Amino acid sequence: MLSRFPTRVLCAFTASVQPKQGYARHPGDPNKKPYEQIVPKLDKWKKHWTMGMKRKIEIEGEPEPTARRNIGQWDEVAELNCFKIRLGIEMDNDLLEAVFAVDPSQSLLFSSPKTHTELCSLGEDFTYRFLQHYTSISLSEAPEDCQQSVIDYLRNPSNLSHLASHLGYDDLVRSPTYPIPDGIFADVFHASIGAISLQHPVLAGRFLIDFLIPQLVGKDILHDIWKPTDPMSLLVEELKARSMPAPEARLISQTGINTVMPMFVVGLYSGHDFLANSGAESVALAEVDAAKIALRKFYRIAECGKPLMMGQRVTEDFVTNLYKGLLAEDDELKVALSG
Repeated sequence: MLSRFPTRVLCAFTASVQPKQGYARHPGDPNKKPYEQIVPKLDKWKKHWTMGMKRKIEIEGEPEPTARRNIGQWDEVAELNCFKIRLGIEMDNDLLEAVFAVDPSQSLLFSSPKTHTELCSLGEDFTYRFLQHYTSISLSEAPEDCQQSVIDYLRNPSNLSHLASHLGYDDLVRSPTYPIPDGIFADVFHASIGAISLQHPVLAGRFLIDFLIPQLVGKDILHDIWKPTDPMSLLVEELKARSMPAPEARLISQTGINTVMPMFVVGLYSGHDFLANSGAESVALAEVDAAKIALRKFYRIAECGKPLMMGQRVTEDFVTNLYKGLLAEDDELKVALSG
């Protein structure tokens, strides 16, 4: 009797031996592949160790910040060489060590021909002259007040500190205080430029174009950096210098004047020539904004998001014109360029 009902042989094709698969949530879509939901689980010792360290910080407080060189496993020569390779600069180790030797009480591995103070003064002078020539070419139509505002923004200690800390200067600085203040970061950055300019002046200028000038990306020079207090008077002087009639403000349109959010559009005209128009919640503010837009057109100041000459946009003609003004002031740069 049992032979009439043979037992079912379990083979590899039966459903009972197949592993359970998690298929796509939309069975009708053939493009959906089977998925397996994997929930990562931390080891128990990691969980207890993390909770213990968190509890320790709550009881003892945050540890005092310390320099990386004071923690241990520090190779000064290897770190200096890695710094030069990472930033693509060529410099002797004795000069590079003097760049970071802010604290004179600490002993150095090499004897440098220049001190940190001398390199800082040299780099600060080179940076100022280079930025001065750069803005005179990139913002040739802008007034000197605007160019000086851009130079002051780039040479601001907080801006230089932000740049130096993200380039890896903080681990190499021999600072008497830690965390390192912005003033020391700015001095170290200037010292590095001075050290590079001693041996490779052209490379020092390229270093500023690659790292310092890009700090203007995303900045509106007119509204974020220059910030003219009286743009209408500047517009009057500019039109007078161009032998054009004085600007005249005209109300073009208005809407919602009886609401909490009115809008007035004011246009500026010089005789029969249209200059600019802008809208704001009041006629006075719209007139000021229109004057700024007119100044932007006259001075050829790019809007926010349009970078200046930097990176791959730098051409040979721009570099030639850039160093042409520095050649008359720096004999060493003239020798470097001629070689």
